[in-house]
Amino acid sequence: MRPDSVHTSEVVGVAWMDTKLLRADLYSGSQIPGGGPFTLTAPIQPAAANTLVAAFNAGFLMTNANGGYYTDAKTIFPLRNGAASLVIYKNGSATVADWVATPP
Repeated sequence: MRPDSVHTSEVVGVAWMDTKLLRADLYSGSQIPGGGPFTLTAPIQPAAANTLVAAFNAGFLMTNANGGYYTDAKTIFPLRNGAASLVIYKNGSATVADWVATPP
């Protein structure tokens, strides 16, 4: 879909997934963000791929992201208070919210 009739070259994809049936997991890149090893790191192993529903590439370098990265109870790059963050909780639920002070 396109966000509006003026910016017609910008296209946005939208997917709805039933969060009662699925769980979110964050896989750190094999090279970026660095700072690993992490519990979940690319490439996705065959056993995990058997239950994979969707995968999304972040598509940015941390030096250009203007944000942070927190995983496995480690701050790799500081998160920015008030900036939108994709937060994935230990139970696999996820939300997008303003980041506030301390990690969940």
